[in-house]
Amino acid sequence: VERLPTLTEGAKRVLDSLGYTNVVVYLAEKTLGWQAEAPYDAIMVTAGAPRVPVDLLTQLAIGGRLVIPIGSRYVQELYKVTKRRKNASFCRAVIYQASGTSI
Repeated sequence: VERLPTLTEGAKRVLDSLGYTNVVVYLAEKTLGWQAEAPYDAIMVTAGAPRVPVDLLTQLAIGGRLVIPIGSRYVQELYKVTKRRKNASFCRAVIYQASGTSI
């Protein structure tokens, strides 16, 4: 899900050129997923967020993974969250921590 048309088209071109056929790029005004096509085995977020969005967690399949940068504008940790059960039990792992730099 992307909210900027130029990035949506660019992502489609790159994925097509790499031969990926099992990935859909969707243009939307909102940035909290695509509920109509859920559940997902994996969700990757490239924009930072202050906390893990519940809307994205509910769109994960059981066993699904969410990778997302969490934190402030200046300090972020890259989280991998795995959904273990339908309504609860999320396992979080910090993959990378950055302070004052781009990741």
